[in-house]
Amino acid sequence: MVRQQAENIVPDPLSPQQAEDLLDLVDVIRDPIHGDVRLTALERHLIDSPEFQRLRGINQLGMTYVAYPGAVHNRFMHSIGTLHVCSQMLTTCNANADTYRRLAGAGDPLPIGLSSYAMLLARLCALLHDLAHVPFGHTFEKEGRIFRNDEWQDPERRDTRLLGSETEFAERLRRFFTSNELPAAAADRLREDLKAIFVSRRSTVDDLPYPFIHDLVGNTICADLIDYVERDMYFCGLSERFGDRFLEYLAVMPVIRVAAESYRPIRDERPLAFRSEETDGARRLCRVVLLRYRYNERKEAVIKHGVVSEAIDLVRKRLSVAEKLYFHRTKMIASSMLISAAAARRLTATEIWDLTDAEVLKLLAASTEPRAQVLARKLQARDLFKPIYRVTYRPGQETRDPLWDEDGAYERFKTPRARENLSLRLEEIIAAFHGQEPAAAVGTVTMSCPDRDMNLKAFDMLVLPRPGGQVRRLHDSEHPPTKQEIQAIVEAHQYLWKLEVFVDSSVVNLAPQDPFAQKLAGAIQHEIGPKNEIEAFANVASIDLDTWAAEITLERDLKLLGLHDKVTHADFGVLKETAFREMTAE
Repeated sequence: MVRQQAENIVPDPLSPQQAEDLLDLVDVIRDPIHGDVRLTALERHLIDSPEFQRLRGINQLGMTYVAYPGAVHNRFMHSIGTLHVCSQMLTTCNANADTYRRLAGAGDPLPIGLSSYAMLLARLCALLHDLAHVPFGHTFEKEGRIFRNDEWQDPERRDTRLLGSETEFAERLRRFFTSNELPAAAADRLREDLKAIFVSRRSTVDDLPYPFIHDLVGNTICADLIDYVERDMYFCGLSERFGDRFLEYLAVMPVIRVAAESYRPIRDERPLAFRSEETDGARRLCRVVLLRYRYNERKEAVIKHGVVSEAIDLVRKRLSVAEKLYFHRTKMIASSMLISAAAARRLTATEIWDLTDAEVLKLLAASTEPRAQVLARKLQARDLFKPIYRVTYRPGQETRDPLWDEDGAYERFKTPRARENLSLRLEEIIAAFHGQEPAAAVGTVTMSCPDRDMNLKAFDMLVLPRPGGQVRRLHDSEHPPTKQEIQAIVEAHQYLWKLEVFVDSSVVNLAPQDPFAQKLAGAIQHEIGPKNEIEAFANVASIDLDTWAAEITLERDLKLLGLHDKVTHADFGVLKETAFREMTAE
């Protein structure tokens, strides 16, 4: 059915019939999660592009395969799965628009249908949402922060390689349009609409012409999340399942924004979703909402209390997946080693754009930079490090907090360079203790300090509890138990965060009684600040790293001169202070 467009809005770049023709399903891909996924000719054309095909070589879960061997599914199939889920959501939104408009009372807000162009745009957003990913993208960007810009925020990836007007991908899109007797200008407008959605942030969604499409693909509960939670569980052998009946209550609703977190639903007689507009000083826009009610045969609104609970259950399942997969202790160690190797190599997103995950690891292993080479080769051999220091998330304190203050551990070590500098100093200590040159201990220490909000999604999904209610974000629910449950999930996710230091246990004996390990743990604690939470090292005394380094250097030099047994304890203290002053002055 061709969905006509209202006459009093900015026109879509394609006529309703042109957009409808582009929605014809002409091909199919078999997916292990969803079964047959049906594709349009345009989607098939873009899937066959080199830019999309490269996603076959990028694993969805980065280094998780070191703990879960089945976690080698790729972003190629996830992208196609996201398209499938989005297609189902579009069908539901249109069906609910028809049903609710037929049964709604005279003063009730009316859900709104989607034009053929909006459906075309939404499907492409779902399909292409991961197109800007690089190998180990989340590992390098969210855990390690070694690239200045992430994904679509990177101008090189966004404009030079993908959605700029002069890219091969843009030309491929134009060629498809012109070969199907469609204007090239329409292809350019479609590309710009895609770009606007991809670069939007949480605070700017309302500024989009089509914010409801962002809701479908990238909100709290969206096609992206629904696919990757189910896909990640499946390939990692987790048997947890979640209900998706709440998806039957999705609708696109015209609203007026009344506050930053609140909207008023309006009764708009236009049958199809419109571009956001300013009218009489108010912003009118269309957003995807979860309707917590359904009309019965007597046209009465019946409240469905379980709808929100089911939606929250999906996010709870995501928390479970995060705990078991994304923050798995072995995976975090492997990620730290990979990040440290990439940081040492000064790896850039540009140089790994056309590589697969495996090729990036090979690139690092073949590097002439010693630290990158050593760490990558240990990863290839699954010679993984062990933790010697750990501090876990805790809420910020009113008094001075050594973890979260402006000069606290998180702020000081969130950059790869700061983590590398501490690791190098610790490696020098290890080498000196063993009487070796610093090069002998290269690649024996790494540090992990991920983004404190890594994998945390705000509960931004909009909910309309009843026909006469306000549209609120899920986290701002007027139902106290729901609000408390959401807060508990957010806090549980925050507590997954850890700042850790890992060492090569073949070089550092991590037995609790080992004096060097105890002293090294004390030096790490002194440098980072918060008390070590690893039980074996929880009671170590903090030791100044530079003072200890001076002491080790002095002992080594005295032994070389044959004077170690001839120097008194008092003289050794004086010599140590002198050595420390000279080292710190260099």
